[in-house]
Amino acid sequence: MKDFKVDEALRKLHSSNPADRERAATLLGDSDDKRAVDYLIKALEREENKEVVGAIINALGKLGDPRAIESIQKFSEDERRIELWNDQQRRYEQTTISNVVSRAVRQIQERRRPKESVSKGGKEIYIFEKNVRKGESNMIVAFIGGSSAGKTVAGYLLEQATTIHANVLQGIDMSDREILPPGEGGKLDEWIHKNLSDLRFTRFIPSDSALHFQRIESYFIRPEWPPGTGKDEFQRVTLTLRAEGGILRRPREYEVSFYEIGGEKIREIYEKVTSGTQYWRSWDEKLLTLLRSEVFVLLVPSDICRDLPTDEKGALELREKRSTFDWETTRLLAAIHNYREFSKTPIRAMGVLFTKHDAVCASLPLNTDDDYDKAFSHIDEAYAQLQDIVRRHGIKDKLKYFKSGIRTQLVEGMTRELPALGRTGKVEFYVREYLKLLRWLVQL
Repeated sequence: MKDFKVDEALRKLHSSNPADRERAATLLGDSDDKRAVDYLIKALEREENKEVVGAIINALGKLGDPRAIESIQKFSEDERRIELWNDQQRRYEQTTISNVVSRAVRQIQERRRPKESVSKGGKEIYIFEKNVRKGESNMIVAFIGGSSAGKTVAGYLLEQATTIHANVLQGIDMSDREILPPGEGGKLDEWIHKNLSDLRFTRFIPSDSALHFQRIESYFIRPEWPPGTGKDEFQRVTLTLRAEGGILRRPREYEVSFYEIGGEKIREIYEKVTSGTQYWRSWDEKLLTLLRSEVFVLLVPSDICRDLPTDEKGALELREKRSTFDWETTRLLAAIHNYREFSKTPIRAMGVLFTKHDAVCASLPLNTDDDYDKAFSHIDEAYAQLQDIVRRHGIKDKLKYFKSGIRTQLVEGMTRELPALGRTGKVEFYVREYLKLLRWLVQL
């Protein structure tokens, strides 16, 4: 933005017209002008109009200056509803000032730092860049499953877990972000310092995946569930994780992909792989990256692994969900196995992540391997296919189970529970389960 426009916007922060003040704050947030921060902080201290307050906080978040955090956080419990312009969706969205605060603080904490600041004086500094590092990763990891398993939501939660881990090690209290599944106890910061204090994670996210994670978060803020996978959909969301410390002698990178694949697309992949593996050179890169992954994490919805309900209608619905998921997952696993047989490349490890566990945790305890095996065996063909892969690739000792859950609430007028936002305006979830998954990857 040219200087004269910045100067004009700075003057209009004192306008008697709230619309002018709101527009001025928005312009300054896009300006990258260092003078804007002090002016906006002073304007925030005297502002009473809720729409202008939201615009100023949003602008300070974009500018990313840590000096603004104290002033912004004074509004962390302000639940007044406002309309705010969403740059990604190019429209106004309904939100609350507390949600804008949470987003702004996160933007400031995760503001991009230059590469040369990775290490200074022997102290690790976390980088949150929105582009992928060049060069190949040491390990390629794929999160897969049927169309109702929630792979990209799991991707968002994994990305959030790395942020929470970094913040805890920097002394920031993140206990408000966690819910504990049955059988777990203790404070999150104590658990992290005991189990993961020697590890450091840095994430690198390409711009399209960063936008995807922002869209997922925008649904949670509303609050709504993100839309399901279309039957012909084949989407890949990626992030690269760099791990250092622990048992690692040198830093290791993990290219982690989350695949949303619809039922018809799974059928197409299965038929393509089983009938024409010799034509693999003509396949698109996305499919080849999936098939060549070294580690697979299979997502299984916990709500279809419970015992059948006693009422006939409920039992029929559950059987249909199981049948669809079983068919899709079995064929996806078979396609991966057939390609690996053809290319004579073994699978390095398999993980299974039971999603949506919060909805059934009372009736489906998942605390031991026997618990997980019993739950998974309800999806009989997919379970048999997984066991066959584990046996053929000799990875019985590298099969690991995890679970995922999000705090939900029943909203008046709705028939199903929706995501519940915590005090920070973010979803609360099984944080340490995702951190256990990261530790497992590092130990492979």
